[in-house]
Amino acid sequence: MGRTAFKGRLWQAYLVVGALCLGVFVYVDGKVFPQVDSHSAVANATSGSAAQHQKPDTAPSNQMINTLTKKLADVDGLFDMVVLPDGAGDGQFTVSAMVDLDTGESDGQSVNQQVNAAVDAYYQDIYTSQQPVSQAELTFMQDGNIVGQAGLGKNAYEKLAATTTAGNIATALMHGTQVAGDSANAAWLEVENS
Repeated sequence: MGRTAFKGRLWQAYLVVGALCLGVFVYVDGKVFPQVDSHSAVANATSGSAAQHQKPDTAPSNQMINTLTKKLADVDGLFDMVVLPDGAGDGQFTVSAMVDLDTGESDGQSVNQQVNAAVDAYYQDIYTSQQPVSQAELTFMQDGNIVGQAGLGKNAYEKLAATTTAGNIATALMHGTQVAGDSANAAWLEVENS
């Protein structure tokens, strides 16, 4: 009889033991791993000074979007553009766009010629727009498939523009040293063989 009474209250015993274990865990956790106040000297010393003084990224202004849209109107096949903060907290942006390449030959241009024309016009338009753009990327689509991509940072563009003749950015990217990554020094162009 005593045993059945104990079985009926077994769940209550488990509940009490569980609550005690949780309390002990919380107490030990607080003693072993104390919470660090974000304004304490320890937190400031370990978080790094660059992160503390970094401004939050802001959204691009409507004026910036309108200026870029107008400048890029001469890029044949451009159908999508996104402008996002570059993540460095310096008020600079990354512009990404997509170009739809003609499946046949457009005005006698091969796919490679279309890519070259798009790359040259796109990067010249972006970096001469006087907008705070640190990097721009371009994706080439054909029949709904990605057939190539290019990336060129502002620093890399300025070096290329100073050393190449007008209209040869794509050629310089294809034959120069490619620098991958998301930075103002990025410089790359990859296109599937057509």
